[in-house]
Amino acid sequence: MTTVLRGNNGMAPIRILAIGSEWFAVRPGGLNRYFSEFFDALTQSPHIDVKGVSFGRAPEGGTSLGALGLPLWRRLLASASLFQEVRRTDVVNTHFALYGLLPAIYGRLLGKRVIINFQGPWADESRVAGVASWKVQMIKAFERFYLSMADDVIVLSRAFGEIAINSYGTPRHKVKVIPGAVVAPHPSVDDVAVPGVMANELVVICVRRLERRMGIDILLNAWPEVLRHVPNARLLIVGGGTAEGALKSQLAESATKRVVFAGRLDDAVLDAAYRRADLSVVPTRALEGFGLVVLESLVRGTPCVTTCVGGLPEVVEGLEPRLEVPPEDPRALADAVVEGLRGGAPSSEACVAHARRFSWERVVAEVVDLIRQPSPGVRT
Repeated sequence: MTTVLRGNNGMAPIRILAIGSEWFAVRPGGLNRYFSEFFDALTQSPHIDVKGVSFGRAPEGGTSLGALGLPLWRRLLASASLFQEVRRTDVVNTHFALYGLLPAIYGRLLGKRVIINFQGPWADESRVAGVASWKVQMIKAFERFYLSMADDVIVLSRAFGEIAINSYGTPRHKVKVIPGAVVAPHPSVDDVAVPGVMANELVVICVRRLERRMGIDILLNAWPEVLRHVPNARLLIVGGGTAEGALKSQLAESATKRVVFAGRLDDAVLDAAYRRADLSVVPTRALEGFGLVVLESLVRGTPCVTTCVGGLPEVVEGLEPRLEVPPEDPRALADAVVEGLRGGAPSSEACVAHARRFSWERVVAEVVDLIRQPSPGVRT
């Protein structure tokens, strides 16, 4: 029997239990950023009464499932302890399979609306990272069962919707595309220094986790060709990850010049770096579900070169197609960067206007509308 949802015609707000992986403030990453900002946006809606739970120190209004670094069995026990929270809610909304499966099962058993935000194929990401094939198959079976618990599956792009349908067998009528959003930045602070950048340089910034699928090695391969045409360009790579050592070795062995690995930057310095940059680059080679990092660049007025991978084309649709390139093609990437630095990029005003179409107010409105409409996946 399906729960009768509230929040209509002046009735009490819809109660949502939102379950993430880790809070973004304690562990950066695309999934964690989306969940934390999604939770914050839901708290602003008069139509919703949301409880957000995730691992790590929680922000104001949020709840911690436990400290980071807990052993797996304790993390699973923490997710298993949410039965009474599920009983008290109208909607169970999960964002990560490992911690969301048991609450989703509870939701099914208790007749709650179960909405899964499919942030990306964990199995495919594991495969690209070099995980053994038998483990990848186990993860995929786990994810498939997890998604089968959903009444509705929210995806950030049409591309990931097709993965949910074709790779995991999710019925098409259950899949709802609700693109992500970006938080408008606070006014910039003029005296924040950007590491490794000189006043007379054209700056290209790449903000990514340093993992193989992000394609930073392709960007390094493309950089000498960029310098051949724009000798005063500087590449600023921001972030950390398991591929950092390999990327630095690649840079040293190739003797490529005018590249700075800045590591992770705090918010004020990162904001200054984006605003100082003439261009940003997202050179992903695989599995980009949406590309919030593109919007973070555009909302600061910095145009972006992207690969045509996953949801990236959907994020930049309507801007400059010459700045979209095939993945793993250093020459095409270099040509697009040169084009952008030589005046072929959208204006700052056009970038900001484009990014502001992706607002959290729109996301919340679409989520509320989804909940109020009986889903074809909801049990009767």
